[in-house]
Amino acid sequence: MSEIDQLVEPGPAGLDSRPPMRFRMLRSTFSSAREKWWSKEHRAPVFFTASSILLSVAQLLSGVVIVHYIGPREMGLWASVSLALTYAFFALAGVQNGLSRELPYYLGANNEGMARRLAATTLFYTAGGCLLALSAGAGAVAFLIWKHSDPKLTYAVAAVTLLIMFKFYQNYLFVTFRSKNSFMDLARVQVWQ
Repeated sequence: MSEIDQLVEPGPAGLDSRPPMRFRMLRSTFSSAREKWWSKEHRAPVFFTASSILLSVAQLLSGVVIVHYIGPREMGLWASVSLALTYAFFALAGVQNGLSRELPYYLGANNEGMARRLAATTLFYTAGGCLLALSAGAGAVAFLIWKHSDPKLTYAVAAVTLLIMFKFYQNYLFVTFRSKNSFMDLARVQVWQ
């Protein structure tokens, strides 16, 4: 008998107390799969996927709560003002989209200098877009206050102005982290979103 078989004492009535062979094979399969998926290489994409699912569930639940407690007039006002968030990305002129295409190429070619210059240029354009959104939003809020407009509209414009600035920078982070395989950092950013 082998040494392993000698260490296992027979169970009652002389039966082997080890689990049947198919359970041992199943356990070893799950064990090797668990080790493989929890390696550093696989943990980051799994965490990123989990954070994406968590973000989607949170947005779903917040939508249900918002529809339940917010009236139709306020929802229409918010939906109208939120259109600015969609059209604001035209101010960046596709620079971030270009970075998402070019940055992985230069990183893959081990041209770190060019990759850093592209990321710095995109960050400059993103900061410029944030300043443009801030000045346009501040101007719109000042105009609404001067016209004695509905305070809800004024607050909505101020909130969307801040959202535009945060979305610009968040999109920049998404592009740069994704291309450097820093999924764990990107997942953390997404969880706090």
